[in-house]
Amino acid sequence: MYQAYTAKIKPENIKAMIYEINKIAIEMGYEDVEDVRTDSTVVQTNIHHPTNNSLVHDCIKTATSILMKMTEKYSSDYNKLVDRYKEAKSIYYNLNNIKIDEKDKEEKKKKRAELMKSLFEENLNFLKKIWDEIKQAVSKDISGLQDNDQQKIKNLDKQIGIIYKNAWRFQIEGKKVENQDKIFSIYEQHTDIIVKGLRECLFGHKVNISSGKSNLILDCDVEIGNPSDVNLFLKPLENIQGTYQKQIGSIAYDGGYASMDNQKEAQKLEIRNIVFTKVVGSLQNIVESPVKEKFLHNFRAGAEAIISNLKRGFDLVRVNWKGFEMFKAKVFWGVVGYNIRAVSYTHLRAHETDSYLVCRLLL
Repeated sequence: MYQAYTAKIKPENIKAMIYEINKIAIEMGYEDVEDVRTDSTVVQTNIHHPTNNSLVHDCIKTATSILMKMTEKYSSDYNKLVDRYKEAKSIYYNLNNIKIDEKDKEEKKKKRAELMKSLFEENLNFLKKIWDEIKQAVSKDISGLQDNDQQKIKNLDKQIGIIYKNAWRFQIEGKKVENQDKIFSIYEQHTDIIVKGLRECLFGHKVNISSGKSNLILDCDVEIGNPSDVNLFLKPLENIQGTYQKQIGSIAYDGGYASMDNQKEAQKLEIRNIVFTKVVGSLQNIVESPVKEKFLHNFRAGAEAIISNLKRGFDLVRVNWKGFEMFKAKVFWGVVGYNIRAVSYTHLRAHETDSYLVCRLLL
């Protein structure tokens, strides 16, 4: 039944299913919500690496495809679109093949930079022409197109405006464009740029994951934008205590979540042991004993293994479902699958059956 109606089940209902599976595990005694660890990861959207050149090319390609549907085949307008797209594609490849090496002499660098600017200006002129035609199409009666094409052409009109302005500002005027003003894909416009420290920037969404001693994922949230980990500290704790009606005894967090304010908020929730893997300044971990602190340090490290298992075992390194709602649904379905497997494994292990041995081999 789930397989037949997967696409129609809303993310919030899949998340409710996650909670219900965990409640069953708690009733069976496999999880007590006594110790909780939290970490965040990035799940990528199914887009190519965005550059101004590739985004302009995507706009020209998509707009050309839509306008061809509106033009009678083999007419002069149709042929003009084909020829113009071929020329724009040639410029796209030429721009991709210009490489400015740091070892080059200044004169050579300058010539290549001028060539790049010239080609980009030509490419943006192509985009401007096709944008004008898209605007005309929007202003005229487009009822002859299918509903999804009508919506696509209206969305594309807005997207081209933003991409044209940003590309001109950066490539021609040499001015910086802030991340919040950018579009990273015209196909998956919900995509965010995620930068964590000095690591490579990724394009997708940050996912905050909390788990317990049973390795069950107790709470999972797909975030919008690129919020700092320090701002994602409190929500999972409130969700877990509110959903399962259990008092959390100890928490273990990565150093990115550490702050004095977060520690005070955890104390308000009557959590006895509060451990961050990295503490600075006057901030100190609150623990009952050094032994408990060491246990929670080691316990938090297990969050990395759970995230790795979830992403690689349930195909969540990159999500190829389209749209933000379907993106969230795919992530939550992965958590459902992971939790069912974790409960099954724990149940078989508790009963020490022959099936447990088979399960160990399979896992």
